[in-house]
Amino acid sequence: MDLVDREPNFYRSRLTRCAACGHEQSFCDDWFERWSYAEEVCPGCGVDCTQEKATRVVVDPADPALIDSDVVGLSWWHTSTHPDWPAKDFDPSVRLNEQTKLRMGGDVGVARWVARQRAIALHVGTYEAAIHNMFRRLRDQHTAGEQFHLYRVRLRRDVVVAEGCGLEPVDWMGDVALDTACPGNIDVARYLNEHEDPGSISLALGRTAIASVQRISLPTAAMLAPVWHAAAVDHLQAASAEPVEVDQPHDALSHMLRRLHGPTFTSEREQVRGEILTEVTEHLPGNIRESLRSAILSTVSPDPEAWCDILAANIQLIDHPDVVIRAARHAPVRTVEGDSEGP
Repeated sequence: MDLVDREPNFYRSRLTRCAACGHEQSFCDDWFERWSYAEEVCPGCGVDCTQEKATRVVVDPADPALIDSDVVGLSWWHTSTHPDWPAKDFDPSVRLNEQTKLRMGGDVGVARWVARQRAIALHVGTYEAAIHNMFRRLRDQHTAGEQFHLYRVRLRRDVVVAEGCGLEPVDWMGDVALDTACPGNIDVARYLNEHEDPGSISLALGRTAIASVQRISLPTAAMLAPVWHAAAVDHLQAASAEPVEVDQPHDALSHMLRRLHGPTFTSEREQVRGEILTEVTEHLPGNIRESLRSAILSTVSPDPEAWCDILAANIQLIDHPDVVIRAARHAPVRTVEGDSEGP
């Protein structure tokens, strides 16, 4: 059976409900950005984002993932730096150096940590949530330079799906034990994703709930050159790459930082990069725009055309997801076997 790929839309309005008065309304991303700065209030009662009971995103009742029988017919998505996700013999300790292992209590402490990591539930969601997750990790977890992969996930036909759709089942670290999320004979639990693709439904599940995956590397090689690309390359090539000292304020803090770290340098090319980045990403949704900008700023590429290619390819993940989904749909299928969990 062919999987159903829902059409992504990072710009769609999100359904909300006020916890104070029950007012329901859909809002665009611009409204949520203003709301986060207390510049908007609930139209029903005037409560703003500073209150404990305030407007929150809720699941769209028309979401096909709410229909139990449709859950296994949908494609689900995940981004990871692991090229073999979900790994049959997942060992998170391979990325730890000896000093870190000693701080964790040596072999015994590391073994306990590995056991906890292997017991954590996996998460899959919409295409939008997977892309948002990648940019968030690039911003928050210092994964710049690591290769990310996008996985198109097919569930087993016989999975047992928990009733309803609950709140996101995670702790302060963003994790939840599989037996907590999916107790008993439950294979898959739906939850409201409030942070990545807000208002969408994601799934907590174990490795054994996955039948197969298809993987492509991000960003994709099939890039559609945007209208700004050629002019941006010319502008960058004309800008000097020679380092120049940043003209900093003559205050006590600047003098202290200069004594500690020396002068700060930039270049005309770096400044032009910043201008281009701001201009061509201004239209993006606020809940993903800053994460993408941070990811691109951490990308070091001395070649102007290569840098513009990277920027365009990342924007394409948001503005032209059909190109990306088409590539994933035609990627080789890898059957997921075994009974161990993975990252």
